Amino acid sequence: MTRADKYKNIHSILIVKNGKLVLEEYFNGHRYLYSADQCKGEFTEFGKDTLHNTHSVTKIFTSSIIGIAISKGFIKNVNEKVFTFFPKYSHLNNDRKAKITIKHLLTMTSGLEWNEMDVDYLDPSKNDVVRMFNVDDPIKFILEKPAVTEPGTRWYYSGGDVILLGEIIKSVTGMNITEFAIKHLFTPLGITDAVWTKLTSEVIYTSGDIYMRPRDMAKIGQLYLNNGVWNGRKILSKEWIDESIETHAKITNPNWRKFEGDSYGYHWFFKTFHSGKKNFKAFLRSGWGGQLIGVFPKVDMVVVFTGGNYTSSVPVHKIITDYILSSVQ
Repeated sequence: MTRADKYKNIHSILIVKNGKLVLEEYFNGHRYLYSADQCKGEFTEFGKDTLHNTHSVTKIFTSSIIGIAISKGFIKNVNEKVFTFFPKYSHLNNDRKAKITIKHLLTMTSGLEWNEMDVDYLDPSKNDVVRMFNVDDPIKFILEKPAVTEPGTRWYYSGGDVILLGEIIKSVTGMNITEFAIKHLFTPLGITDAVWTKLTSEVIYTSGDIYMRPRDMAKIGQLYLNNGVWNGRKILSKEWIDESIETHAKITNPNWRKFEGDSYGYHWFFKTFHSGKKNFKAFLRSGWGGQLIGVFPKVDMVVVFTGGNYTSSVPVHKIITDYILSSVQ
């Protein structure tokens, strides 16, 4: 692949192979700005020290933090009922909602009504993620949604589920998730400049929009590839890693299966890439605009992309198939 403009709005590509950073390329582009045309803000020379909006890649950091909280005894297990952490909103509970567990939030199977997967993110009147930024109480906004399906029976992409995970961390630790992450995840990984967006002054946007360096995105992929160990220190338990990369829900929406994967774990997508005559199984965490952490265990490889394809097609999977995996072969 050359630096020609064959693939638009790619801001970075990193490849970590056998634990070594073997490729790191950055390209010029526009910073993310929701209010701008095509979300294209200030033109920027992206580099290794430029913080980039990771969008929904953020979800894997939130999931990892839940795993750390369980290993440290703040949370008993993933089967704890969600409403027990939100006594202030007990009046919004009912028989069906009472069955929602942390595991359902980790696998996007809560059953709570949510409008995100079928609505453009640039539609502020209908997309529930965008609407969350315009309400005084995002937690009430989520928990008052009706439970339209039985928890655990249907996968539906829901940023609201992930917001609740962040508030559970605050409930059990007395720290907001940013503070907890700095102490137990970011600092151990050597991540020093992550900036987490807020929904309100009290609620962290744990579903998206951590700004961080692409190199630091690669670290979380490598952490999972290393069974939770970083520089000899255990950060996540192997049990959590195994649970996280196990299929917990099938993705039935054909567009999501095509562009994201066939199934879902604890905020990882699972996809098999076909390159040449070989198949490569991967677990991926993607984000709006072409952000991606891709982990390929069979070939001991982590791939990271950042980009700005907010209103255009994302070529990341094609680049992986046609160039990266063909080179691995």
